[in-house]
Amino acid sequence: MVWQCAEGRIGRVEHIGATSVPQMVSRPLVDLAVELEQISDLNDIVLLLRGIGYRVDRETQAVDGVLALLVHPRPSRTPTALWVVPPKSSFFNLAISHRTNWRDDASTRDYLGLQKSEWYLDSQGDHEQYEQRKRQYFDMLSGKT
Repeated sequence: MVWQCAEGRIGRVEHIGATSVPQMVSRPLVDLAVELEQISDLNDIVLLLRGIGYRVDRETQAVDGVLALLVHPRPSRTPTALWVVPPKSSFFNLAISHRTNWRDDASTRDYLGLQKSEWYLDSQGDHEQYEQRKRQYFDMLSGKT
């Protein structure tokens, strides 16, 4: 559906995150990385996606290279989050690299699953605190810390 409404303005779409990895601990949310053909298409893409039920969760620079995060609640189905990124995005390529690593290496996948469970328990249900711990982990993997 994202492809159809984008009218040729999207270069690549990839299923990323924990739900893209069999046997990975995950929350019930499908993450998709959506790479724009041109950064100037951002406003048009956001409007088109809002027309099919997505809402802007936040416009963000908190995650390097992400232009916008849109979420579709999809009642009675797993919600979808779209991480909209510019062409040739390092975020896009890094997400694909992590996905491949987790699929290929069970020990890495299992370790991350344990970490995510610990972060969730430590956060005592505070979503922001959990996300902050997760971001720190990914920054470490990216060599940013």
